[in-house]
Amino acid sequence: MNDEIVLILFVLLGIAALLLVMPIVALVKASGARREATEVRERLKTLEADLAALQRRITEGAPVAPAPAAPIPAPSAPAATPAAAPVPVVLAARPPPIPEIEATPIAPPPIPLPEEEPAFARVTTPPPIDDIPAPIPDRPHPSAHRPPLPPIAAETKPAFNWEQFMGVKLFAWLGGGALLVTAIFFLKYSFEHNWIPASVRAALGFITAAGLVVGGLWSIRRNFVTTGQSLTATGIVMLYAVTFACRAYYKFDFFAGPAAGALMVLITVTAFLLAVRLDAQVVAILGLLGGFLTPVMLSTGVDNAPGLFGFIALLDIGLLAVVLHRRWNYLSALAACGTVLMQLGWAGKFFELAKLPTAVVVLVVFAALFALAVFVARRLGRASDWLAASALLPPFVALGFSFYFSCLPAVAGRAGWVLGNIFFADLALLAVCALHRPFARVALLAGLASFGVAAVWIGAAVTEVLLPWALGFVVIAAALHSVFPFVQERLHPGSDARRWSALFPPLGLLVLLIPLAQLEEVGWWIWPVVLLLNLFALAAAALTRALAALGAALLLTLLVLGVAISQLPTGFSGGGRELLLIAGFSIFFCAGTLWLLRRFGGKLGVAAPDWSAYLPDATAALPFVLLVMLVFKLRQPDPSMIFGVVLLLGVLLYGIAVVARRGAPVLAAFAGTLLVEYCWWGEWSMIGDKGVALAWFQAFALAFLVVPFLLRRRLLEQQVPWAVAALALPLHFFLIHRGFMKVWPNDVPGALAAICALPPLFGLIVLLRLIPADAPYRLNRLAWFGASTLFFITLIFPLQFSLHWITIGWALEGAALLWLFHRIPHPGLRVAGVALLVAVFARLLINPAVLHYASRSPTPVFNWILLTYGAATVCCFAGLRLLAPPRDRVLGFSAPALLGTLGTILAFALVNLEIADYFTPPGAYVSLKFSGNFARDMSYTIAWALFALVLLLAGIRQHLRAVRYAAIALLCVAFLKLIVHDFAHLDQIFRIAASFVVAVVALAASFLFARFLRSNPDPKS
Repeated sequence: MNDEIVLILFVLLGIAALLLVMPIVALVKASGARREATEVRERLKTLEADLAALQRRITEGAPVAPAPAAPIPAPSAPAATPAAAPVPVVLAARPPPIPEIEATPIAPPPIPLPEEEPAFARVTTPPPIDDIPAPIPDRPHPSAHRPPLPPIAAETKPAFNWEQFMGVKLFAWLGGGALLVTAIFFLKYSFEHNWIPASVRAALGFITAAGLVVGGLWSIRRNFVTTGQSLTATGIVMLYAVTFACRAYYKFDFFAGPAAGALMVLITVTAFLLAVRLDAQVVAILGLLGGFLTPVMLSTGVDNAPGLFGFIALLDIGLLAVVLHRRWNYLSALAACGTVLMQLGWAGKFFELAKLPTAVVVLVVFAALFALAVFVARRLGRASDWLAASALLPPFVALGFSFYFSCLPAVAGRAGWVLGNIFFADLALLAVCALHRPFARVALLAGLASFGVAAVWIGAAVTEVLLPWALGFVVIAAALHSVFPFVQERLHPGSDARRWSALFPPLGLLVLLIPLAQLEEVGWWIWPVVLLLNLFALAAAALTRALAALGAALLLTLLVLGVAISQLPTGFSGGGRELLLIAGFSIFFCAGTLWLLRRFGGKLGVAAPDWSAYLPDATAALPFVLLVMLVFKLRQPDPSMIFGVVLLLGVLLYGIAVVARRGAPVLAAFAGTLLVEYCWWGEWSMIGDKGVALAWFQAFALAFLVVPFLLRRRLLEQQVPWAVAALALPLHFFLIHRGFMKVWPNDVPGALAAICALPPLFGLIVLLRLIPADAPYRLNRLAWFGASTLFFITLIFPLQFSLHWITIGWALEGAALLWLFHRIPHPGLRVAGVALLVAVFARLLINPAVLHYASRSPTPVFNWILLTYGAATVCCFAGLRLLAPPRDRVLGFSAPALLGTLGTILAFALVNLEIADYFTPPGAYVSLKFSGNFARDMSYTIAWALFALVLLLAGIRQHLRAVRYAAIALLCVAFLKLIVHDFAHLDQIFRIAASFVVAVVALAASFLFARFLRSNPDPKS
């Protein structure tokens, strides 16, 4: 039974070999025939073109000499005459002039010449002309009688010769297969009946196989190529089969040792030599299959990695030599696949932690071997896509093994071996890309794969001990892939490889986020690496003009710093290192971007073609976010270190503004400074060093105010620095005021506002003298500083007092801005003034808490209500007067109408609140009630009627129809209240008084209307 199983295995192995090899051979042969047919067609086209050109030259004939005046008789000599006799030249006297003839001149026709005569003697002087010769009749040229060439047959594709295929190749293949089957069945029968001893069987097998090889060689020498190759291939297969049977089935002692392996190696080498000598690809394929199956068939179950992969290396070298010699390039792909399968099989059966060095060495050696084959092929001029693609497979498989190693905790701890495998695999991939230009873009994929596998390893295995390995690998890989594209351009001029050079330094920064997020403390190790990666990014951006890569490096560096800060514990007492890093990287990126833009010759101003001109602004503006994070992380009551870095960033941004002549950096510096200051005050105002903070607040405010004056020659035409200077003290005043109240509590806070009004006032005076009167930007500067001065002046009262004094201050500020608009006609002043008055109106009428600002004082009427509402009313009417036409349009609306309406409503509210205050007991809060007190209700009615009368007088005097209509409406409301409410609730005497007053007002209104309409008749009526 065992014998039958062995024979069946032999049969299946032979059939599988035939089924696999024969179609491949057929395809290769067909490909070669097709290539030869193409070459023949090209040569045929060339010959046909040459023949056509030669026929055209023959058809056109030789050029004819100018015809003489007299015809030359044709010679009677036969064609054998060696040369024509010279024509005598007759000299005569000059003939008389020929009279002009208006007929169209006729060119003489060509003279028929005998084909045998090679040339004619030229006549140097024409004979005498007695008369104009008659036209010579046309005679056909001899070349005209030549028959036309037959048409060129259309190109036809060679038909497939089925007879040759069936009768020669197929029968040869079938014959070889049948011969193999015959041998197998003969052996089977002899095994079953014990005809032949085991040793004789093996010997017969070797003899038969050798005979097949010899017979195949003899057939090839007799020009039976296909039959001979089939016999040779069958013999090679039989040699493998018999050797395997001697070891696995017969178990001969000789074959139990290394003899079997040596014999199979010899068979493989013989197969390769025969394949090259006979140009037989089928033999090479069988040798390849037998070579890779040899370790499998002769396996003892004991690990022998050096022997196994040494044999595979020799096998690959032989195969690659055959590929380079015969250009059977697809064999390299089969060799690479077989090598990878052997690596996977060995790893699946024998790999363990102790064998990691062996695995890495094997992976690196085979990656280098195939890369070396590409190099040799390039030197020999035999490079091919098949070979280059085959050389890519082992390195990518090595990267896959590194990924597998990273997933095994025990193996991943051997950082040197894992990262070394990644590095050398990456290096092999880059070597193939450098040697084979069509695969140049694979370098990008190789870099991404290497960084990806390294990131997996870092995430799975990195610790404080292994962190230096990870950082070193990231630096080396980033440097390698940043430099390699330039090497590619040197090797392959005209390629565009350098454009992805700047991709890898930011990618390295992205990988560094993994250990930062996982480890509690990374120490100083990581920051020199971050600096090196940024230097790589800067160099790559300088060489490739890829500023986007430098911008990505900036953002990722800030992200790395942010992650490091977020890892700090809350209340951390240090922070000096983080502040130093923020300052250092800000200076580095700011200087680097400015240098790059200068190097590229681009402007840094608004005329820059894209966003790159604003990259320096981001380098110094974005770190403010990190400072805010440190404010909430660090336990530093003294803000000097943080504010020192803020000052540095502000200086950088101001320097960019001066160099670029743009105002945006100044605005970024101002906004970032305010953000850090307010965050620090909100976090540390209770326990921080408020005196030091107050000094910094004042210093920042004065710095932003004074610097534009110091740099006025370069910043005078820029609007943003001057707007920031005007807003510096107002926006810092909250911090300064709170700081003063914490450090020096006092009862005169209004004095601080008065002092703060002096710097902007002084700046306004300086600007009046500094800016020419005809400068287009004069109004903006003066308006900003004037508004800042008025802000502090009107802030004195709200600070000194409280509650309603804020409203009074707003009202005075709005009116003052409208007054300033007359002196400095800047539209922004008008808008700001009207907006403040609208805010005052909303605060007094919509805010319900306004009635609780103060309780009812012992003195009626002359109280805080009169002061607050009266001041607001007066300011609204003052604004109405100040914005008279032609200054009346604000954002498309009529400002006088708006302010008049607001003032009227405020005055009406004042009247009602004064009545309510009069009837409110002292110490209580004022409230509006329209029932429960007869005198108060009557007072409301009378006051409304009188207010309507005043409105009517104003509308008549100012010719304002809307005001008159408002007066009529209010008077109607007073009548309605009198009839519906007062008559039902008031006593008799109060009812009489109220009705009397309303009646008098109504009659007065009627009289006034009649008089007004008589003097101002309506033209429509």
